[in-house]
Amino acid sequence: WTWIIQRASFCGRQVLMDFHSIFAAHDRGAKGWLTRREFALATLALLGTKPSKIEVNEFMPPKGIEPTGMTLERFEATMSRRVALHEDERVRQTFEVFDQRHAGFLTLADLELVARACAPHLSSSVLAAAFREIDSDGDGRVSYRDFVTMMNTPA
Repeated sequence: WTWIIQRASFCGRQVLMDFHSIFAAHDRGAKGWLTRREFALATLALLGTKPSKIEVNEFMPPKGIEPTGMTLERFEATMSRRVALHEDERVRQTFEVFDQRHAGFLTLADLELVARACAPHLSSSVLAAAFREIDSDGDGRVSYRDFVTMMNTPA
């Protein structure tokens, strides 16, 4: 499943979890904090989307508070929450790639349809074995909850 999902998940790239290196790469002059623009660019580098001005204002400290930007500690706390939300959305979007019938669950036919487009060399027996591994109750359906569990389980 993991390999098929990685190939099928065109909704985003793997999120880089190294907040320190992202922060350092965007902290021009190594001043110890990010300006609004640097924060926006760091968010783009981390999540693949640039925050709106409203989002930047929401996360940045009010003007007049020292330092005038976002510290590493605040960046880590803010980005931890954003990455978690981003990952939840990525999982939901990936599920929707497989659930093309919008049934709210996946069948072996759904897996085979996506696998034929993304990994045509995988045999039906391999796909069936992968499906059985995730179908926790053996009813021939993978619920969204089962899918989330599988996505959050280390390979």
